[in-house]
Amino acid sequence: MADGGFRPSLTTMAPVDSANADISQDQKLRELAQGFGRAAATQDAQALRKITTDDVTLTVPGTSRLAGRHQGVDDVLQVPGALQRAGLKLEVLWVATGASSVVICGRDHGERHGVTLDVTVAMVLTLTGDRISGVVMHLSDVKAFSTYVDAALPPRDLPPSPKPGREGLFAVPTNRNG
Repeated sequence: MADGGFRPSLTTMAPVDSANADISQDQKLRELAQGFGRAAATQDAQALRKITTDDVTLTVPGTSRLAGRHQGVDDVLQVPGALQRAGLKLEVLWVATGASSVVICGRDHGERHGVTLDVTVAMVLTLTGDRISGVVMHLSDVKAFSTYVDAALPPRDLPPSPKPGREGLFAVPTNRNG
């Protein structure tokens, strides 16, 4: 991967109340989040398949060419790949776990073609059993993210369009709310 790419760096945090926390479940969820981050950063489809359901989804808000719901490992991996090419860096600030979800909060920032971006991003990873079944991105400034992605990522830098009949990456969004 080229320098300056999308590099999640997840660290484990001790539970606030370890007397009442299920440490093994908490650690397992954090390891899933770390695995997702590593697989996304390295574009490792095999590693992602080991920790996700076959129909895993990633939802990106906004009106950019990345906006929408991406389904399946191959489509999901196209998003961090595109973000790498757009010059974005993800700095993970904290990770929180729930009964069947993990929230990764961080700072997404970059500069490309004279356009800069610095937003807070929260990714909610939903689990089905012991696998990630969905990831939903939330952004502090959806409009700025959409503007940056479309300016920083010319169409020639995009992967091929998704299979016909499936909503997926780089489809021109219609009536999407950010």
